Amino acid sequence: MKAKKLNISFLKSGSGSLNSRIMLPITWVRDLGFSQEEREVYIYHLGDEIVIRKTPLVFDKKEAAKIAFEEVEQVISIKEYIEYVEIIEIIRAIIESYFFNIEEKQKNNKIISVISVLRDSFIDKKYEFVIDNNKQYFFDKKKYKFKTVEELENYFQEEENKEIKE
Repeated sequence: MKAKKLNISFLKSGSGSLNSRIMLPITWVRDLGFSQEEREVYIYHLGDEIVIRKTPLVFDKKEAAKIAFEEVEQVISIKEYIEYVEIIEIIRAIIESYFFNIEEKQKNNKIISVISVLRDSFIDKKYEFVIDNNKQYFFDKKKYKFKTVEELENYFQEEENKEIKE
């Protein structure tokens, strides 16, 4: 792995908005196969990294689940729970943002495959879920011991009402 410490340039446009630019060493750019004729680049923001690629990421359910897990953990850290439908929306957004050229009819199959990996990693980690006929929630099992969806919803509704009163 090669490493180099660089600075980011910040530029103001004519309208006053801020843009940024990083100048990459030309040898690295050539090593990746870029030229003045072949300039198309795929850039990904993965967790705390920015990845630059000549070719798009190929769909990998484990990689998609890893990205989704990080985003779901952020939601849980703020709200302390997440509903299953929110997880599906996160996964859909990841598939649309990170993996190009996936046809619409394939997206649902990809979402299902990511959910299965994600659900397994949730159960292996520190999260538990409650489910009924209509809803499913994931939450921190060290912090809470909900047995039903109704219990979880009532608890967080009461907490929300306390905050409103204060």
